[in-house]
Amino acid sequence: MAKFTDITNHWAQAVIEQLADQKIFSGYLNGQFKPDAPMNRAEFAAVLSRAFPHHPKTGQTGVQFRDVPPSYWAYGVIRRAYASGFLRGFPNQRFQPTDRLSRLQALLALSNGLNYEPQNLVEMTLNETFEDADRIPEYARLAIAAAAEHELVVNYPDANQLRPDAIATRAEIAAMIAQALQTGNSVSPVPDQYIAKVNIAPPVQLTGELRGLWLTQLSPHSHFFPNNTETAIDYLSQFNFNTLYPSLWNQGQTLYPSPLLQQLTGVTQPSDNPLTELLKASGRNRISIISWWQGGLKLPANSPLLENRRHWIATRQDGVQFGTGESSYVWLNPFHPEVQAFILNLVGEMVSQYEIEGIQLDSSFCPPVELGYDAVTKQLYQQDHSGKQPPSNPQDPAWVKWRRDRLTDFLKQISIRIKAQKPYCILSFVADLQRTDTLQDPQLWATDRVIEELIVYSDSKPSLDHPAIALAKHKIPVSLGLSTQNTSLVKIKQEAQEVRDRNLAGICFFSYTTLMTLLAQKQAEQEFSALFPELVERAQIIPSPSL
Repeated sequence: MAKFTDITNHWAQAVIEQLADQKIFSGYLNGQFKPDAPMNRAEFAAVLSRAFPHHPKTGQTGVQFRDVPPSYWAYGVIRRAYASGFLRGFPNQRFQPTDRLSRLQALLALSNGLNYEPQNLVEMTLNETFEDADRIPEYARLAIAAAAEHELVVNYPDANQLRPDAIATRAEIAAMIAQALQTGNSVSPVPDQYIAKVNIAPPVQLTGELRGLWLTQLSPHSHFFPNNTETAIDYLSQFNFNTLYPSLWNQGQTLYPSPLLQQLTGVTQPSDNPLTELLKASGRNRISIISWWQGGLKLPANSPLLENRRHWIATRQDGVQFGTGESSYVWLNPFHPEVQAFILNLVGEMVSQYEIEGIQLDSSFCPPVELGYDAVTKQLYQQDHSGKQPPSNPQDPAWVKWRRDRLTDFLKQISIRIKAQKPYCILSFVADLQRTDTLQDPQLWATDRVIEELIVYSDSKPSLDHPAIALAKHKIPVSLGLSTQNTSLVKIKQEAQEVRDRNLAGICFFSYTTLMTLLAQKQAEQEFSALFPELVERAQIIPSPSL
């Protein structure tokens, strides 16, 4: 057995000794192995050629790297590693043989060279396995997920920390090679506690089903129904709806008379309160009310709330204070401390004064990525980036991520405020997964349980195969939002069945007005009643020891 003078009690001692006996690794003339020293690309190519001498070629042959002449000591092994698909070159036909190898590069080489393919959802594998999964670049995520599934990833001292940018040590590369060489039931020399294990929890188990309906205001401060509220709710209860999402915040106004808005704007609030009537009629019919913030952060440019608060408005890089095509609206800046205080106070007012069971946000709470160049946001960015200005490209991935992370932190504050007022109230979110031009991140918010309910909706039916849905289902109830405009009961029944076949949490319809038009058709009431033949509670997670 190979003996080295500097690996006694090292975490990778058994790995190093085994691979040295197999002539895959060698030490230095002074008897040392130098387990914590880095390895360059040429040295790695030599190890790969000895570890996988019979690995088939991929067709990548005939290249002549400008910085690897035939006289270079690693010329042959570099050509073999390239031809076998383990290593690739850089632009201008360069290999950069003396560059030190990062952990990410080593894992990419092994995963790609061994043709590993992930079997599970990539994002789920990465997020459930690595605490720093967000540091894995997009181009490498598939390969790293595949490597994790094959237990190729060795992380010392913490198996859950990938540290993709860290320089790989000789011991770490030896451990990864040892894992790649494992066959059958052979025992790995790598200490088990340092091998990253993929442990994907099953989807949450639910009881009940969401049968929801969005209610839009006929006009500001008006009732939701053209006729009597009590009569309308009694009619809806015949179809066993269990949740209504009334628009309580829209156009910079609340449906109810708000003391907070009275204080901030000086505008006299109406004495009529449609919300109290809605809560009374819904409570009698066992229907939950969740406040839908239809307006979100979008306000009319002439809103009284902004009369003396133009500094609350988010701006584009050119200084314009609205998003493309939205000249009559502006966006509140969710990163401004005064805006955050206003939103949190308004949430607290709603939750504390009325028997609602949650707050629902949607894409109108997620500004377009082109916004974010106001003085406050730039100052916050500079504080986090050693004084550097935000990138001039609003689509810059790191710049978008920083703003999404900031928005995520704000949503966490909203959730905390809700729970402080009423622990049973939830934070719900409606996501349009087809949009990529905003700061919404429903996948992260669901997997981190920042939100407790996700409804997927778009003007055209969203794909239920979207990976965000599969990921969110493992953590929270996920439902489908359906439009009742320009559709048929036959189509609605088909979509309802698909929701149940896929074990989603339920359906929410948009909206009351178009639903009433649909139900006015001949025999429509009878057919629609068949969707929900009996009353059940809204979807809830069945508690388990893992939650």
